[in-house]
Amino acid sequence: MEDQIRSGQVSTADKIVPDHPRMWMRGEWDWDPNNVGSFAWRILHGETQDWPWGESSANDQAKFEFEYSAGENDGSSYGEDNMYRNYDHDFAYRVLEPIIAGKAQKLGWGQGYAGDYNLDHTADEYFTDAREKLINLVEMAPQYETTYIVCLYGSTAYDWLVDETFTNGNPVLSEANKVHIRERLIVHADQLKSQAPELGPFFDATNTDNFYYAMVGLALYEPSRTNDPGYAGINAKAKDYLDDFDTYVVGRLLPALNEQGGDGGWHGGLSRISGPYLVGGMYESDDNVVILMLAPVLLAHATATGQPLEESLFNTGMLKYFVEFQAHMIRPTQLDQFYEATYLEVGGATDEWNRMAWILPMRAYSRRRFSPDVEQQRLGELGAWIRTSFGKGFTDYGSWDTIDQLLFEDKWVNPRSPEEIGFSTTRRFDKLGWVFMREGFTSPDDLAALFISQRYHWSRLDPYAQNSFTLERKGQLIEGFQNTVHIDGGTQRTISNFPTIAQGVETYAPGSIYDVGPGILAFESNDTYDYMLGDASHAYDPAKLSQFTRQLVYLKPDIFIVFDKVVTANPNIEKKWVVDPAAAPQDQGNNLLTVTNGNGMLWMKRLLPVSASVSLSGSEIGVMPRQAGTETIFLHVMQAVDAGVGAAGVTADDATVTQDGDWFHVQVGSHQVSFSREGGFEFDGQGAAAREDLNQDGLVDEADVQLCAQVILGFESDPILVGRADVNGDGSVNAVDLQQIVNVALAE
Repeated sequence: MEDQIRSGQVSTADKIVPDHPRMWMRGEWDWDPNNVGSFAWRILHGETQDWPWGESSANDQAKFEFEYSAGENDGSSYGEDNMYRNYDHDFAYRVLEPIIAGKAQKLGWGQGYAGDYNLDHTADEYFTDAREKLINLVEMAPQYETTYIVCLYGSTAYDWLVDETFTNGNPVLSEANKVHIRERLIVHADQLKSQAPELGPFFDATNTDNFYYAMVGLALYEPSRTNDPGYAGINAKAKDYLDDFDTYVVGRLLPALNEQGGDGGWHGGLSRISGPYLVGGMYESDDNVVILMLAPVLLAHATATGQPLEESLFNTGMLKYFVEFQAHMIRPTQLDQFYEATYLEVGGATDEWNRMAWILPMRAYSRRRFSPDVEQQRLGELGAWIRTSFGKGFTDYGSWDTIDQLLFEDKWVNPRSPEEIGFSTTRRFDKLGWVFMREGFTSPDDLAALFISQRYHWSRLDPYAQNSFTLERKGQLIEGFQNTVHIDGGTQRTISNFPTIAQGVETYAPGSIYDVGPGILAFESNDTYDYMLGDASHAYDPAKLSQFTRQLVYLKPDIFIVFDKVVTANPNIEKKWVVDPAAAPQDQGNNLLTVTNGNGMLWMKRLLPVSASVSLSGSEIGVMPRQAGTETIFLHVMQAVDAGVGAAGVTADDATVTQDGDWFHVQVGSHQVSFSREGGFEFDGQGAAAREDLNQDGLVDEADVQLCAQVILGFESDPILVGRADVNGDGSVNAVDLQQIVNVALAE
C-alpha cells in the first residue's frame, strides 16, 4: 500500500472502511471473544495472569493489563474503577479505559473470565464516564501535550463510541454530542496541522508527531456520507488530513525512515527513549525513536483501511524488522539483572529506571502473531521473547500505562529463544550500516560486539561512530563511539543543519555534507567468521584525510582482527588509532595490552605499525606510528576471555603477520586471515573466487551461475549448497549473489 499511495494509484481516503470502531479495531469483530486474535479473544482466553502463565495455546496473556486498566481501584492506580469520574492528575485523559470496561460489562465477559474480574460499575456507568471524559478532553485548549493526546486517543475514543449504545439501545453519544466532539477534534487537528508546515527534520519526534492529526481524519472520514451535504464539511476536513498524511508521511517521511533503517534499526540507539505523551503524564521528547512514536498511527491506518497487516503501512520495513534491532541491542551482561541499564551504550547512557526502552518497542511487533505470514509470526514471537524472557519486574508489569500494553502488545505462551526461532547471532542492518555479532541471546556470559560504518550521518541523535566498534564479554571491554582513528588531534567532522521533511530524503546523497561513508562495502558471515569492510573516508576533513578503511574479522567465538588503512594528504599529519577501554589497560610488554573489567578480560596485540608511540589511560588507548608517511597500516588482534586467564590460555598473543606485496597474512592459531591494501580479503587462502566456486570444481564458470540461479529460483533444497550460494554472506540468496558470481566468472 505504501507504494500504491506514493504512486497515486490509491489514496488513504479511498480505502477507509465504513464501519466503526476502525482504529486499532476491526469493527465489532474485535469485541467478540470467539474470533481468534480479536481484542476480546486476547483478553478472555488464558489460564491465569500469574507466573508461570498457563500452557494453553490459546492464551494470549492480556489478562493483567485488562484487569489493571479496566478494574484496578487501589491507591493511585490507572485502573478505571480508581479513575471513575475522577479528573485528578492525567485521569481526565483516560477515555479508552472506561470504554473497554463498559464493553466488558455489556458483553458479559465476567461470566467466563478465568481471572480476577473486579469491575465495580455497570456498562452504562462506564459509558457515561467515557462520554463525559471525552467531551472534557476535546474541550481543553489546543496547547502543550493535550492536543497530541486528543488527536491520538480522543479521536480513537470517538471512533469507539460513535456507534455505541447503552444497554437499553439508546446511543451513548447524542447527535449534539457527535457534532460538538467532531468540531473540537478538528480544532485540535488544525492546531497540529498549523505546527507542521515548517516540516522540520525527519528524525525529531516533536516534529513528526505533529502528523498525529491524521488520526482525526481516520476517525471522521465517512465514505458512506460522501453525498451527504450535511456532512460535506467534515468529510472535506477529514480528507484534507488524510491527503496530507499521504503526501508527507507516506510520501516523504517513511522513505527517509526506511532509507536509514528499512531492514530495521535506528541510528540513535535505544538508550534515549523517553516517555511519550500520556505515559504517566510525561511530556514528549525529541530524543524518542520516531518510528515507535508513529507506529500507533500506522496501525490505526491499517485497521481503518482494512488492510492485512503484511500489506499495510504498519509493515513498512523499519517497523517490521525493528524487533530484531531491539533483540541485538540487549546487553548480555544485563540479561538476568532487575533494574540496570539494558542496552549497549549507543546513543548515550540509559537511566537504570527507564522502562520506555522495554515498553515502547512493543509497538513495532503488535499483532504480528496473528498474520498468516510465517515471517510475521517469527517477528512476533521474537518480540514476545523479549517481553517475557527476562527477570525484570518492569518487562511485563513495568508501565503504569497498561492500556498501551493492552492495545499494542501481543504476548506468547513460552516463546522460543531467537536461536530456536531461527534468528542469526550475527545481523547486518544494511541500510543503517551496523553489524551486531554475538555468541548468543540467552546467557549473560555471551560475547557481544557492534561495528558501525554508516552511509550517512542522519541527525543530531546519531552517535558519531564511523568505523567504530564496541566489545563486551562478561563485562564491557571496549566502549563508546570513537574507537576509530583521530587525525591531527581531531575526531570526525562536525555536521549540523540536518535536512527537513520538506527538503526530502534525496538531500542525503553521495557527496553531500551528510555523506560520512561510503559505509560497509563488503560483508560475509558464516559459522566460522564474520567479515566486514567499512569505508569512513568521508567522515573527516578532506583536506587532511584521503582514505580510512577498516576490515574487521570476528573469528568465532572470541577473536577479533582489525586491519586499518589510513591515508592522509601529507606525511606530517598525525594519525592516531584509538579505542576507549572499559577499564585501565595494562601493558604486558611485547606489544601486548590487557583490559580487565568485571569477569571479562581483553588481550590486545599490535602487529602493525611495528614501531609506535602508545599512550595508555583509563579512557584511551592511543597508537601513533613513529615513522611519518601518507599511508599507515594499523593491525591489531584481540581476544575476549575470562578475567584472570593468562597467556597460556590465549591465542591472540601469539598472532603473527607476514607481508607479500600488497597482501598482509595474519596467522592466528590454526587460521590465516589475509588483507590487501586495496580491500581484498581471504580466509585460510580462500578468496572470493574460491567462495563463488559453488560446485567446487576449481573454476567459477557458467555451471556455478546456473547453480546459484537454481537456488534463487527455489529449485535447490541442499542446505550446504544454499549456504555456499549466499556468497555475500547477507543471510539470503538473491540477485546480488548471482551478479557477484557472474562478475567473477567473467573476470576469470
